[in-house]
Amino acid sequence: MNAANPAPVELTPEQEIARVDALAERSLSPCGEGHMSARIWGNSGEPLVLLHGNFGSWMHWIRNVEVLSQHYRVIALDIPGFGDSATDRKSTRLNSSHV
Repeated sequence: MNAANPAPVELTPEQEIARVDALAERSLSPCGEGHMSARIWGNSGEPLVLLHGNFGSWMHWIRNVEVLSQHYRVIALDIPGFGDSATDRKSTRLNSSHV
């Protein structure tokens, strides 16, 4: 590499998370006694909603949201009880109907 074309700077995982998070709009919706968190990338295109699996967060999609946001309005939700979303205590109680 030369001065006109420097080598790309490699970010730490924490820096990469902060970089991608800073590109997103954050939205909060009421959820139980708290809120459900969503991050939104892109301003045009059809909406594309991304849901993570168990014990996850919006970060499951961190390697995908920038590319997808070039074609879609990407909405990555943190489902209740995970990521930045509050736990909905009513939905986490088990009773005999769940067994």
